Amino acid sequence: MNTVHEAKKARWDRLERLLLQLERKGSARLPEDELDEFVHLYRTACGDLARLRSDSPGHNLEAWLNQLVARGQKMFRPREKGSFAQVLHFFTVDFPQEVRALGRALAVAALLFGAPLLLVGVYVYLFPQAAYSLAAPEELEALANAYAEGHAGGRSESVDSLMAGFYINHNVGIAFQCFATGIFVALGSVLALLFNGVIIGAIGGFICASGYANNFLSFVCGHGAFELTAIVLCGATGIRIGMLLVNPGPYTRLDAFKVHGKSILKVVLGSAAMLTIAAFIEAFWSPSSAPALVKYIVALVLWTLVIVYLSMAGRRRGLVETDTESGAA
Repeated sequence: MNTVHEAKKARWDRLERLLLQLERKGSARLPEDELDEFVHLYRTACGDLARLRSDSPGHNLEAWLNQLVARGQKMFRPREKGSFAQVLHFFTVDFPQEVRALGRALAVAALLFGAPLLLVGVYVYLFPQAAYSLAAPEELEALANAYAEGHAGGRSESVDSLMAGFYINHNVGIAFQCFATGIFVALGSVLALLFNGVIIGAIGGFICASGYANNFLSFVCGHGAFELTAIVLCGATGIRIGMLLVNPGPYTRLDAFKVHGKSILKVVLGSAAMLTIAAFIEAFWSPSSAPALVKYIVALVLWTLVIVYLSMAGRRRGLVETDTESGAA
């Protein structure tokens, strides 16, 4: 770190200390002179971040300073009144922003879940007998038989309603497992993601190898956009918790959870909403008598919407007019 950055970092460290006090106590309990100091340091840090990006792109301080500025910006955001406005703001701004803020934890979770799902799925499709060492043979055969007839006749509304409740309970259980086990230094979340990726891949590969690929894929493709994404997000929050336990940064572990806990909780709540949507799609649309081609088209639209939503939503509600929030995302 050069001398210029060392001098600036002293200001940034002071800003972080004031910010931690604000996050703990709120502005009403901070002396007026310290509030004025916070505003001045925050504005200076915004300029420092813009110059750092321009003069030294990729500098090792950029990510930390960006996160600091993003946290500071939240102190200026007016509290919205009304439950509907808060819910709308959560889903249009807070949730997608916090998803993007997961950064490497999200990438790791996607790899831990997606890689075994695809690899095991392809392997079992080529060698179906391998599935028997990964899942109970009677369960595999029962699932294959369930997809043998397809869904040309649809399903009764009473059964659909009953299955919606089952899917919600089942999906939330898997997601909670991926999230909550992160407290074991992230190892639990890692194992949960790997396990579920392997099992889902084995089941999918076996059913496809049994000759029912179209029935199976047309059923899972729609709700998978919400369900699989939410599982990965919950796994990422679990990994984030484990990372905070291992490396809380400049905070104590308790303070690290106070600083980052709200962000993690927002992702978990948003994921729960996605799992609920997935359950209703799985209960009412996936088993419908709609042609497979229509289901694939709908699935493509849903996957596109989920990806664009999580990638782009909330970017316009940023820090200041300098686009400093783009890095925080």
